[in-house]
Amino acid sequence: MSDAIWAAIISGTIGLIGVGFGLLWNQNATQKAVELSFSKVTELLSHQEFLKACIKFRNPFIDTKYSLIFGAKNEFEKPMTMLDIIERDFPILEKAYFQFYEVLPKNKRTAFEDAWIEYICEPKEDDILNKKFENCYLPYRNTETGEWIRTEEDCKQSALKRINKLLKFAEY
Repeated sequence: MSDAIWAAIISGTIGLIGVGFGLLWNQNATQKAVELSFSKVTELLSHQEFLKACIKFRNPFIDTKYSLIFGAKNEFEKPMTMLDIIERDFPILEKAYFQFYEVLPKNKRTAFEDAWIEYICEPKEDDILNKKFENCYLPYRNTETGEWIRTEEDCKQSALKRINKLLKFAEY
């Protein structure tokens, strides 16, 4: 064979090897790009689900805040006390709490649980006389002097502060 034929064979072989490497590299780059895109899409969908959960969690608390700030009336058109509002809204808020807990990142769950316990004034195990809500949200007077120790306004501000603490977990 002539030198020109050998040169063509060697040149063609090197070209095919180059094309092969190019295809492998391109396939690897394409696969990495697809994996990266998939993880970004998954992350975006996760974030969108979290945003939906935040909105779903916030809505009932916003209703409660509105009632506390501007007042609410019962079915007989009589003004509700702050404690009445808290007790009326509790089942809805508790449901929102449990639903949001499931989507909250695991590293935030303990703090979220603590904020919830603070909001509902969960009685301590060793405090039998302590009742849920009343410990935090029931105005009371000094029995000897008749002076208010905790007013309705104090209770309302305490509830609003605790609700805001819970809502911080659902910021987006």
